[in-house]
Formats: sequence, structure tokens, C-alpha cells
Amino acid sequence: NPRGFFESKNHNDLLRTVFPGIYSETSPPPSIRELLELSKTNLNRYDEFISCNYKENTTYCIKSPWSLSLPMWNAMEEKYDCKYIYISRNIDDQANSLMRIWKQHEERAVFANRDFLIPWLTEWGMFCKQLLSHLNIRYHSVDFDELISDKVTTTNKIASFTNCENIDNTAIDRWIIRNQYNDQS
Repeated sequence: NPRGFFESKNHNDLLRTVFPGIYSETSPPPSIRELLELSKTNLNRYDEFISCNYKENTTYCIKSPWSLSLPMWNAMEEKYDCKYIYISRNIDDQANSLMRIWKQHEERAVFANRDFLIPWLTEWGMFCKQLLSHLNIRYHSVDFDELISDKVTTTNKIASFTNCENIDNTAIDRWIIRNQYNDQS
């Protein structure tokens, strides 16, 4: 699924509002200081959004593009019992995927090339790792290719990290479907 299983239009719309000119743009990452200030300013709004859109006592996976919402989740950790999973993907596959999608959008087509995308993705990847370190967040790292190639083992490791019990292997086969992953992205 090229849009991701855990993307929410309402969540993405909120991120565009909270992080104008940063989220869903082709800009470089903000400074950590700038991100922390924006997060602090918008924490109550984000918390209200989460409270209104997600039922209590239910497990959710909410994608945090470029880790932008991590400072807010970190601030709400006690309230929501957060667990963080950092999924990394081969940079060439990321670039190919973005080129395919961005070529369809006039305002981004000019950026749909490897000369722009590889350094841009590298910069954002370094930012995400620096942010995780700065916030001192305990997280589980998952390699996307391992998730696709060994989905049962990888998913069981995620389940162990998140304290989920009794994961049914047939459910994993339904959740992670090999033919929905486009090797040619």
C-alpha cells in the first residue's frame, strides 16, 4: 500500500497545520529547538486531537512522519503508555517510491529526482535519529526489508517490545502481504 496502513488523513491535516512549511513539504528538517518549540505550543491541540479520535484502552499505531510528533508523544507518554517503533527503509527504495508519487503532483515533480531526494532523505534520516537521541526515547528499530522478508519473526519482536501477547501467525500473513510491497517502488 503506497500510502501506508497507518496514515490518517485527519492526522496528516493536523500535522500540516502544526508544522507549516515543514510537514508534507520538500523543506529540510527544522532544528530540534524549533521542533520542540512548535511541539510545546501545539501540545494541547495534539492531545485533544488524539483524545477525540482514538478510543481509550485500545492499541493504535499512529505513523509520525519524519518523527515530527515525537516530542508531543514524549510529553504525553504517561497518559498514553507510548511505545516507539522506528522503521527504517533502504534509501534507494524510499527515493524510488517518492519519485513515483511526486511525479504525479505538479508542485513536487521538479523534486522527483535522485539528485534531490537522496541528500534530502539522508538529512531527514539523521534528524530523526538525533531527535530520538535528544528526547532519550526508548524505541525498537525495525528494518522494513526484514519486515517484508521475515514478517513473522519481525512482527513477534515488535509484539514483544509492545507487550502484545498471542500474536496469531495467520493474522500476520493477512497484515503484511508480500504482493502489496512493490519491490520496484
